[in-house]
Amino acid sequence: MNRVLLACAAVSMLAACGPSMKIIKQAPADQLAGKTSVALAAMDFGTVQVNGKPETDFLAKKDDAGKKQWDDAKKGIDEEFTKALNEMGKGLTVAPQASAQNATLIVKPIATYIDPGYYAVFSQNPSILRVTFQVTGADGTVLDEIELQNRTPGDVTWATDERRLRKDGQRIGWELAKYLVTRTGAK
Repeated sequence: MNRVLLACAAVSMLAACGPSMKIIKQAPADQLAGKTSVALAAMDFGTVQVNGKPETDFLAKKDDAGKKQWDDAKKGIDEEFTKALNEMGKGLTVAPQASAQNATLIVKPIATYIDPGYYAVFSQNPSILRVTFQVTGADGTVLDEIELQNRTPGDVTWATDERRLRKDGQRIGWELAKYLVTRTGAK
């Protein structure tokens, strides 16, 4: 009986992890069709909530080493997100916004919520990363706006906050790539 309960708990925990998408606004498909040159803005962490509170409250409890680890975790999110977007975005040409000449779409990622989760040998809580993406035309008009969220379980593989959040960034990059490929018809 205990094994059955343990198996059910493990399955329910894994089912709650992974990516989810919420469409906030979506332009008619023809407005994105064929627009495969994408300028990617840097991920904006300016208004992010950490565990439901302003990031400043979260950082107030950290020493200098903890603050550096947090900065490293945020950089890791952005690095893994960008790498995954480029890997999975077949048919898209993605470049940083500062160097993207003649881009037909601009993607603006805004991190809105982070729960770093935790892992202890007999206890864990998954990380949560929620990012809103505004997809605009070259003229700045918002065409699509979506929210992607990912949860990575705390376990031996993802024992540190940074590793879990990097995985969240990667999975969100994959999901955004699939979304953009579908919406633009990239091949």
